[in-house]
Amino acid sequence: MKRVSLRLWRTGVSHGLSQAYGAANAWLGLAVAVALLVLQPSMFVACAYAVALALLFARQFDPFRFEQGLYLFNPFLFGCFAFAAFGPGVRSLGAISIGVPAIVVLSLRLDAAGWRGSYFTVPYIAAAYMAVAIAKGRLPSFPMLEHDGANVLSGVVTSFAQVLLSADFRIGLVVLLTGLAVMTLSTVAAFAASALLSLGWLAIGLPLSAAEAGLVGYNAVIFSFFVGREVLTRLPWYIISLIGGSATHVAFHVVDVAAYTFPFVVSGWIYVALRARARKAAVRLTRTRP
Repeated sequence: MKRVSLRLWRTGVSHGLSQAYGAANAWLGLAVAVALLVLQPSMFVACAYAVALALLFARQFDPFRFEQGLYLFNPFLFGCFAFAAFGPGVRSLGAISIGVPAIVVLSLRLDAAGWRGSYFTVPYIAAAYMAVAIAKGRLPSFPMLEHDGANVLSGVVTSFAQVLLSADFRIGLVVLLTGLAVMTLSTVAAFAASALLSLGWLAIGLPLSAAEAGLVGYNAVIFSFFVGREVLTRLPWYIISLIGGSATHVAFHVVDVAAYTFPFVVSGWIYVALRARARKAAVRLTRTRP
């Protein structure tokens, strides 16, 4: 990018944080930043470093995609991952120093190859798995900052925080309340989907602790924000895609492999494929009309 305004930088960064939730909304991005700064300042530092490192590549960014936050959400999520996996300190900063440049370069190459808008959080997931491989061994469990009296309902709220690999109920509550204020329909759908998936998780005999920690519905939260208002007009697609992503999450749990946001990616791919198929059908119908 050449000569960009302060407004563009401010919007690009705030949207970059909100795009971790699948949507470009400056208020949501600001709420996420404030929640991390106040409630988990060490995590905020790691994430701020990841975003700042990604911005060093800004000259190669397309201004429109930058404004939509599409270059920063993968680095931001990797910052969350590095903190959750390695804790505060040199190890997490080292992982970010290696992982974020790799993520940005991969994203730019995928853009150039024509994959814009379809790789979602794959760069972040790939970097996370690479970090696990380099670490040579099982990484520590992600922090379980459960509040007193945790239950399935509180876990649904916490799922809004688990998007950022945090089990802090308070962060989930901030995101939930902000979402209700600025993206009401998406947030209601996200809450309902997370609750239903948590109940389904328990119905098939999977661990209650995962539901209470918000580890069941966080991918549904991202997907619901991604679909946005289309959930009203594309409800069958939304449900089919949600089921596909949830099945993927269960499969990862069965083989004891961290899924991160890959279930959301699967839901996104299914939804985009259904949308593309409908558009092609509409074009064919238009061409066959006399």
